[in-house]
Amino acid sequence: MLPDFLGLRQQSSYRVDLCSMEHRSDKPFRHLKSFQQFAQNCDHAVLLENFPTLLPLNDAVFPTCHHTSDSPPAPSPDCSPTPAYVQEWQASHVEPAIIRANVRYAEDDAAVELLTRHAIEQMGGHAAQYATTAVIKLRQRYHHALAGGWWVSGLDPLNDWAPMDWGQFKPEKPRQRWNDPEKVIKYEVPAQQSTRALFLDGSEINWADVQTDITIPRLWTEGAKKAGAALTQGYAAIALPGVYSGYRSKDKLGNPITPHLIADVLAIAQPGSIHYLAFDQDEKPTTRRNVAIALSRFSQLLISAGAHVRIVRWSPKQGKGIDDLIANHGPDAFHTAVEKALTFEEWQLWNALDNRLTVTPTLKLKTHDLTVLSPESVPDTGIIALAAAKGTGKTNLINGLVADQPKTLLAGHRISLMRHLCERCGIHYRGDLDRQGGRFLTDSAYTLRVGTCVDSLLAIDPDSFKDCDLVLDEVCQVLRHLLTSSTCNQQGKRPVLLMRFRQLIRTAKRVILADADLDDSALRYIQLLRGDVDTTKPFLIRNDYQAPGYPVRFIQAPDSSAITGELLRDLKDGLRLYIATDSKRGSKRIHRLINELQSQLPNLLINSDTSGGETERAFMENPDQHLTTISLQAVTASPSAGTGLSIEGEHFDKVYGLFYGASSTDADMAQALGRVRAPIPRVVWCAKYGRSFSKAGRETSPKQLRSLLKQKTQANTLLIRASLSEVGYSGLSSYDWDSDPHIHYWSQIEAQRNRSMWHLRTALKVRLMHEGHQVEPVTLGKDQQAHTLLKEARDDMKVEQAISVEAAHNITAAEAKLLDQMESLEPEQQLSLQKYKLAEFYCVPIEEVDADMVFADNHGRRRGQLLNLERMLEPETATEADVRALERQGQWQQGYTPWDLSNATLKREMRKRLGLAAYLKPGKQWDGDSLAEFKATALRYAPQIKAALNFTVKPEVSAVQILNQLLEQMGLLCIQSRYRSNGKRVRVYQLDPVCYQQQLAILERRKASQEKATEEGPPPATNHSSRGGCPVVEHIQTGRLEQWRWGTLPSPWVIQAEVGELVTIRDSNGETFLASRAELVSWND
Repeated sequence: MLPDFLGLRQQSSYRVDLCSMEHRSDKPFRHLKSFQQFAQNCDHAVLLENFPTLLPLNDAVFPTCHHTSDSPPAPSPDCSPTPAYVQEWQASHVEPAIIRANVRYAEDDAAVELLTRHAIEQMGGHAAQYATTAVIKLRQRYHHALAGGWWVSGLDPLNDWAPMDWGQFKPEKPRQRWNDPEKVIKYEVPAQQSTRALFLDGSEINWADVQTDITIPRLWTEGAKKAGAALTQGYAAIALPGVYSGYRSKDKLGNPITPHLIADVLAIAQPGSIHYLAFDQDEKPTTRRNVAIALSRFSQLLISAGAHVRIVRWSPKQGKGIDDLIANHGPDAFHTAVEKALTFEEWQLWNALDNRLTVTPTLKLKTHDLTVLSPESVPDTGIIALAAAKGTGKTNLINGLVADQPKTLLAGHRISLMRHLCERCGIHYRGDLDRQGGRFLTDSAYTLRVGTCVDSLLAIDPDSFKDCDLVLDEVCQVLRHLLTSSTCNQQGKRPVLLMRFRQLIRTAKRVILADADLDDSALRYIQLLRGDVDTTKPFLIRNDYQAPGYPVRFIQAPDSSAITGELLRDLKDGLRLYIATDSKRGSKRIHRLINELQSQLPNLLINSDTSGGETERAFMENPDQHLTTISLQAVTASPSAGTGLSIEGEHFDKVYGLFYGASSTDADMAQALGRVRAPIPRVVWCAKYGRSFSKAGRETSPKQLRSLLKQKTQANTLLIRASLSEVGYSGLSSYDWDSDPHIHYWSQIEAQRNRSMWHLRTALKVRLMHEGHQVEPVTLGKDQQAHTLLKEARDDMKVEQAISVEAAHNITAAEAKLLDQMESLEPEQQLSLQKYKLAEFYCVPIEEVDADMVFADNHGRRRGQLLNLERMLEPETATEADVRALERQGQWQQGYTPWDLSNATLKREMRKRLGLAAYLKPGKQWDGDSLAEFKATALRYAPQIKAALNFTVKPEVSAVQILNQLLEQMGLLCIQSRYRSNGKRVRVYQLDPVCYQQQLAILERRKASQEKATEEGPPPATNHSSRGGCPVVEHIQTGRLEQWRWGTLPSPWVIQAEVGELVTIRDSNGETFLASRAELVSWND
């Protein structure tokens, strides 16, 4: 027993007046009548020795009567008063047995001793007997505990489940925090003693059984009362003093250490055990972020220990902690939250969605129709950002904002969708307008109310549209298209498009952004381009309204056969279906099966091949009107209709989603499913992983992705240094990797794309849940009948496609160049262009392109493999490819976009370092033993191989497999033979000589063609005239052509061909480009 430093005991008397203590409210002493007889019969000295210590609770503390109110009951003649601390625990819905077993009241020296005993024992010497300076200071720190409070402890997993000597103390008069006097320390723990977990006793849970039985789920929460509430409901709940208390990341001196679980957690976290984490759901953003960090670290450590983790969530409006949730909504609400707990992977995705937009909104709404917002309440200058769910009237609000504006520019990323948006907003689509003197002209007047795709921004004069309203609907997808699509880098024009985009952002009076998935990174990017990130905050309108969700039957199956079977059966039953896919080929397969199901079944296919058709265009521009006029039983849509389309009427019975991982992210898929606004059932299947990773790498961290791209670009630049001009080399070597807003935003959207691809099925499921839909996961196997139908359809379509290309009209080089860069093409034009490109690459007359060549090309895959082989055998071709890519961008004199460069020389150098050239010899043989040195080299260069060749080298993979896969990247196959050596059968490999000679023959033709082209020089200029069919090519005399100025380039240009407003222009070096006639200015002006 510690000395009584405050003299609260009378040393001269052993008498204790129990009756005087009896009426002290909020103290256990008022309930000591049961001890009076004990006091009379005991020796007073013995009583004094034992009484000041903690008194065990007894049944008198817990009256037998019960109440149902959340508030503490008032004393009544039939119900003796309950101590305040017991009422506090009862208000948290903790059963009395748990309170009796674990919670006690302490005051005076007993309370201080609880918090200081361990620290004083650690001091050693006379500290346990005398009031040394250190002891006095320590006790003074806990002076406030003298006023009393409750103490909770439990059982010790590290001591055979004996009572634990560690616990938590809640003082009645808490002390202030030394670093924040406005806050108090609500709970105290023993000084200089590491925090532990609390395993409360008194419930039906037997902790020894839990420790040995991994099938019993463990539930972790923050705070003893919450653990008590969960124990009361039958869960094996364990309390942590705080969200960071389950692990250690710093030593006793505060120095960072490798994070590790505390011993109490390890004692219960056996491999295979299931752990539910049910921490507080706070509404404060800062607290939520801190809890998320702790949850993430704790979860990862548990998973590393071999455990399974589930995160329990509920709305903060239902209550902060478990006890609040139960008190406010009953035990069933908590049971439901546990049943719907997310896996750690799902929780990470959910958390990312929760935190995608953290900018404080200027205006916060909760309405199903945004048109209730008056346009006059929105500023007429600056950045106006609109974040609202799908189907809440964003487009209608935009229409109201720009209705009376004389200058309005709408910029999007898909032609059909831009036409539809322009029609809804009373704006003229650029492709439908004439040009005169550089100005847009309608049938009756000039106009500055124009919509365009960002691919054609060079046709927009920033000076003409100064002080306009610039509208970017579906802004995240528009920006992604501008920064990553191949069409925006045709002729290397991405840098100049980004320059023009920045000009328009800066000269616009008002920039209006709208997106259901608007995030911080998109907002900041626009701010940086506008140049007011530090001076002006965007006017953010955030609409938190969430439309009633639709039911989702989420099929989890190894392939799409199960959902395809359901889809076909629904069509047989007469249901009207809208079918969304993420693949053009997938949409064609489904469309083919529908036609085979019933040839007269009215249905429509929307993809990039068909969107230019009259019927398809009419549907895209006004789907409700079209569906009212023409009854369709099925509409199949690829990503061409993924955004912007809005079907308001009740034209369908179900929406199907078949997502193969070909191109779309989970956000794109959710958008596609939401094109039909009615809350009709959805049936969804999604591939487990996606295939559309960033070309730069598969990292999910923007910083790591930028770093990887920087290393690859710098390494490749050094390799081709001798072939670069001084301007090109300095432009790349001085690129601003740290502050260029384009590279930063590019890395953010590409890292986000990679995260989606790595978790595609889960990401889509979580997003649909996050949007408020009723998702029912269903696990199914393969539907063999549907699988057979799909395979037959896929094979038949390949043959039919090859035959169609063979039969396509033959076109010339000039015609191909025009078609290649037109906004949209008819199906016949697409086939002709594909045929021309095959003839051009394989260096055969276009008449010789047959179905076999198309089939062997395998949608361009063989061409990519041949280029890899060509660059391996002819190193100068790799350098030429890199230099051409740089020169295409450099000619615009607007810098470079490093993510568009091919780095072909770096790839070639990596294959050279691996020694692949030694295996490109017919007749050379190898086996596993002879490849030992090759595998060692591959493992040594594993990070570089992954970065440059997008191939992961793993130690467990055999050397033969590694070599075969690297050869397969060059389109080379291996054959094997077997022989016996020392009684063992040995496999020997070599190149397939037939395949190798076929590849070499193609490369020889390509080499001869390139040499001939070099000798002959650039082709003569030509002019196009249309004579009732495909354009006819005529030679023209360049000396008589008028010279034009294009952009900021210093050299003059001549018009080589002209179709409508599009012209092909050529410079003095013979380089040709497609441009808009409106972009040209006479050289003499």
